[in-house]
Amino acid sequence: MKLLACVMERPDPNARERLNNMARPLRIELAGGLYHVTSRGNARHDIFLDDDDRLCWLEIFGQVCES
Repeated sequence: MKLLACVMERPDPNARERLNNMARPLRIELAGGLYHVTSRGNARHDIFLDDDDRLCWLEIFGQVCES
């Protein structure tokens, strides 16, 4: 599946720790809901590892928006 291909190639050893350190609880997803997408992480940290990581996210985001 193309959607998951780039995600599966880049395992993140710190993902669980980042989820535990989120500023607020995870948002409830609603069909047809509108969501604000931020461009940086907590304390203004980058949210992408590098440009390839950013492009992978943009590809996934585009596929989700099309569906």
